[in-house]
Amino acid sequence: MGIGFDFTAKLLIFRHISSPPVIFLPGWSMFVKQWRMSLSFCTFAFYFAKFFMDKTYKDIKLFLTDVDGTLTDGGMYYTAAGDTMKKFNTRDGMGLQLLQKAGVKVGILTSEDTEIVSRRAAKLGVDFLVQGKRFGGKLEAAEAICGSMGISLAEMAYMGDDVNCEPLLRAVGFAACPADAMPQVLAIPGIRVMTLKGGDGCVREFINEILPQL
Repeated sequence: MGIGFDFTAKLLIFRHISSPPVIFLPGWSMFVKQWRMSLSFCTFAFYFAKFFMDKTYKDIKLFLTDVDGTLTDGGMYYTAAGDTMKKFNTRDGMGLQLLQKAGVKVGILTSEDTEIVSRRAAKLGVDFLVQGKRFGGKLEAAEAICGSMGISLAEMAYMGDDVNCEPLLRAVGFAACPADAMPQVLAIPGIRVMTLKGGDGCVREFINEILPQL
């Protein structure tokens, strides 16, 4: 057997022994040093696999999207009576329904908590609606949804545009953002940047890339 295979075998055995016996063998100290070095390598390998291994959209089981700046242009419209309005793109809505037809669960995950979004979600018939989740709350909410479906974040796609979406975008298997997303989001390794801006059909653009592989 090769040296690489021999070391891998020793490493697997070592990691599965919670309290290794005290045995003095030739080269044992060197093996321990190699094992410690391998931890850094394994960490590197994990992130390399996450961002550079060949992933295909057919692995997607769940698609979630942000609202403000993604499904909308980020604008908030107020009437003289104090009512708030948002503008949605109907093409994005059709895209979410096409994903459902293809067997993918879809949902809305947003920081805001408004009746407007509740009505839009009901109109589209999305599978999940989670509102009022800021920063790390979005990641926790997505993990809960994945847990209920029996899938991992690696099988999920998420689209967002701002810093409160960043932790989740970094964690999912398939991340995307509008063309006008914040710089911190645009800089996320492996993120798919659309050509369209938020509210201009960017969600549909991403969905149109996914659908042929489902």
